[in-house]
Amino acid sequence: MDRYERLRRMFITPLETGEMTPLLRARLEPYLNRPQAPLILNIPSQEYPILRHNWRRVLPFGWRITPRRVVAFGADRLVVLTEIAGDQFSETVIPYPALLALRVTTVLLYGQLDLVWAGRDGAEHLTVEFNVAGRNLLYRGLDTVRQAAAPPVAAPDSPPAARTLADLPLKFRNYARFSLLPGEVLLGAVYQDHIRRSEGWRHPQIAPNRAVAVTDRHVLMIEDGERMRADYAMIVSYIPRQHVQPISTAPGEEGALRLTLPLSYGAASHACDLLLYEEQAHALAGLLAGVPAGVA
Repeated sequence: MDRYERLRRMFITPLETGEMTPLLRARLEPYLNRPQAPLILNIPSQEYPILRHNWRRVLPFGWRITPRRVVAFGADRLVVLTEIAGDQFSETVIPYPALLALRVTTVLLYGQLDLVWAGRDGAEHLTVEFNVAGRNLLYRGLDTVRQAAAPPVAAPDSPPAARTLADLPLKFRNYARFSLLPGEVLLGAVYQDHIRRSEGWRHPQIAPNRAVAVTDRHVLMIEDGERMRADYAMIVSYIPRQHVQPISTAPGEEGALRLTLPLSYGAASHACDLLLYEEQAHALAGLLAGVPAGVA
C-alpha cells in the first residue's frame, strides 16, 4: 500500500471522477454534469473508543466504527452518500436554502460536522465524523455551502471588525475572524464566561465560555468544550440570518436568562437555546434587531 492510499484510508481527500467505482459514479452522475464540477470529498470510516467518564478518569469500553461518507458540494445542494455495505450508499440531499444550522466541533484530531435542515416532515439532522487532519478541504466545501445558504440581509453600517472583536478573549477573537466569509460584514459580538451552579458538589458547569457574533449573513456561536477538555476543544455554529425568527427570553438558572433563537423554513422549525446573563442577552437581542454594538 503506497503512502497516498494510506492517507486516503485515514484522512479527508478529494475524490476524482476516475477514482469512483461505476456504482458510485452512477449515484453522483446527476451532479457531475454541471457547468462547474462540484468539490467531492471522501471521508473514510474511522474507529473511536467508546468512553465512560468515572470521576476525573476516562475509561475506554470497546470501539465504534463510523461509516464512510462521500460528500459533494454542488452549486445548489449538498449531497452526502453514506456507505451501507460494500459499494452500496444511502443518499441525503440538502438544498442550500433549506439549511437551518451548521456546526463544526473539533477536539484534538476528532472532528464532527452537524447539519440541521428543513426536510419533508420537519427539521432533520445528520452527523458526519472525520479526522481533523483533513479539515481544510472540508472547510473549503463548507464555505461554498455558507455562501449559498446564507445570503446577506440588510445591515446597518458596521464598526470595524477589529474594534468589534476587541473585547473577546484571544482564542474566541481568532475563531470569529477565521469564521467570516470574504466580504461578510460583522455587526457586533458578545462574550459570556461559563456559568456554574452555585449549589451542589463541585458546582457543575451549566453553560460554556461562549462568544456570539452577528453578521449580515450569520449568527456565529463559538464555544469551548466541556470543563475537562475546554483547553483543546472548540464548537463553532453557523446559523443563516434569513431563517432567524424573533427571539424570546425566559428566566434561567443562576440569575441568567434563557434566550431561545427560533429558526424556520417552510413548515420546518428548529431552536437554539442559550444561557446568558442579562447584559449579554439584551446586547445580542439588540444586534439581531439591527442595533449596532455599543448603542443602547
